[in-house]
Amino acid sequence: MIVRRRPCCPMAALLSVFAAPVVGAPVTLEPIAGQAELGTVEIHGVSAGPFDPAIWRSGSLNLVPDIRHPLLAPCQAGTFRNIYAPSPVEVPGGWRLFYGAWDGVQTGNDRIYSRFTADFIDLGERRIEIENGTFTHVCNVNAIRL
Repeated sequence: MIVRRRPCCPMAALLSVFAAPVVGAPVTLEPIAGQAELGTVEIHGVSAGPFDPAIWRSGSLNLVPDIRHPLLAPCQAGTFRNIYAPSPVEVPGGWRLFYGAWDGVQTGNDRIYSRFTADFIDLGERRIEIENGTFTHVCNVNAIRL
C-alpha cells in the first residue's frame, strides 16, 4: 500500500504504474496520518518476501536511501555527536534499539544507549544503558533478548 499525505503527486503516480506490475498486486493510495514531509511519499504495508539470491547476483537492484537520514540523529547539546553500531532487539510492543554513541555529550567516550520504538518512525527517549565510567570506551554493541 502506498500512503500519501497530500493530493496525488507525480511520484505516487509513477509508483503505482511501476510497482504494481513488479509485485503483481494492486497498489492503492490511501491518506493516513504520517511522518512524511510535503512532496514525499510514505510507504506502509510492504514486506520483502522470501530472499532470492539471484536478484542480488543480477545487479538489477535499485536501492534508494531512506529520506530520514540519519534515521537516528544524535542529540545536539554536547560537542561530541556520533551514533553507530545499531542493534535492534524485538521486545513486547515493538523494538529496543541499542547503539554505541557520543550522543550529544561533552567527552568523546563511547557509551551504550537505547531507545524504544513501536514502528521505527517515532523513537522514544534515549536511555544510557552502559556509561563508560573509568574506561575510555564501552561499545561494540551486540544485543540479544534471552
